[in-house]
Amino acid sequence: MEADERPLTPADIDDVVDRCFAAGDDRVGVEVEWLLHPVGAPDRRPRLSEIERAVEGSLDAGGSITIEPGGQVELSTSPHATARLALEALRTDTARLHERLAAHGIEPVAIGADPVRRPGRLVDAPRYRAMEASFDHGGPEGRRMMCNTASIQLNVGHGPEPRRRWRLANAIGPTVAACFANAPIAEGLPSGHRSVRQAAWLAIDPSRTRQPQLTADPRDGWRDFALDANVLLIRRPDRDAVTVAPPFPFRRWLEEGHAVGAPTGADFRYHLTTLFPPVRARGWLELRMIDAVPEPARDVVVAAVTALLVDDDAGAEALEAVAGVEDAWDAAARCGPTDPRLATAGVRCLSAAAAALRRGGDGALADAVDEFADRYPAEGRCPADDVLAEWAAAPPRPAARSRPAAPPRPDGQAPPPQTRPIPRSHA
Repeated sequence: MEADERPLTPADIDDVVDRCFAAGDDRVGVEVEWLLHPVGAPDRRPRLSEIERAVEGSLDAGGSITIEPGGQVELSTSPHATARLALEALRTDTARLHERLAAHGIEPVAIGADPVRRPGRLVDAPRYRAMEASFDHGGPEGRRMMCNTASIQLNVGHGPEPRRRWRLANAIGPTVAACFANAPIAEGLPSGHRSVRQAAWLAIDPSRTRQPQLTADPRDGWRDFALDANVLLIRRPDRDAVTVAPPFPFRRWLEEGHAVGAPTGADFRYHLTTLFPPVRARGWLELRMIDAVPEPARDVVVAAVTALLVDDDAGAEALEAVAGVEDAWDAAARCGPTDPRLATAGVRCLSAAAAALRRGGDGALADAVDEFADRYPAEGRCPADDVLAEWAAAPPRPAARSRPAAPPRPDGQAPPPQTRPIPRSHA
């Protein structure tokens, strides 16, 4: 809570929620994460100080870099008028970032979940400590998500019709997650999921991570979702944040108060940043269901999903294509396009996206989308199947065959795993 703010009122909440769904433009921004390991040592994490030195400095295309809890690095572009322009900026800044990492002996890996290491948090911040403590109440998947996963987050403006675009983004979510699933291995073994990253999200506090109710007015569903979600932490102006053990919905804080005081507008705005549904409303749409994938799949997902959202004809086709699988989050994480419903929906969505890109003059991106559709969902496959094939073909490390599993080390470093190396196409 902020000491200089008055207590929160229902009108304040409505004002914040209204801003989350304000009509806007079609601008596109991309946030890409990579797992990091020292070159030649996929079972180790770089030291935080090594990562910090490697990512120092500005980037040529204006992107920004942040370091995530487990030492993942995230590159965020600024908003651009089109997906093509966003991708051009992303390529420029990615090349510079990877040069800096290589100069410090650090290798980035474009994959949705760490296939080798156990979770280990490197970044010590009040927010991450609170998240870890809160998620630990529900099991180990919170730490896996925080420290051992990487994603592509796509940010697209609401356009002139926020209701339509919100509905569409949520409806296509499971199909998008399935088509680009790229996280089949955890701690050296196949996880049983095409996306162990998406499975981890599904296993975490559902008040925070589930899809909101898709009400006729999205503001109503988002407001209820936010009020029913558990409070993660309460910030204090005079000392460290207070961790709140679940269940403690924000609605309860609003109605009953808390020992540290009543919530303020700043508390509610901060609470919204601790909500992690597949699609988040932030004054624009933030799509969070996409695993990190290497190029060219990265460009395909950005171009295709943006086309579905901003092109009315493509969006209408996509809504028809995903009928019946709008809520198939479990199947998307477990099966990917081996589920024939998701495969069929994926092919139709990608075909509609490619047609929209051609109408907009992006023939090269359209061709890439078609090629991806033919190689993956049309064959009941996704990038995770490439990872599994490479994992199966790699010989086991001889020294690891008989070594028993070791507990995590106190310094957060994972012990040497019983595993095969990271597939080279993703490193």
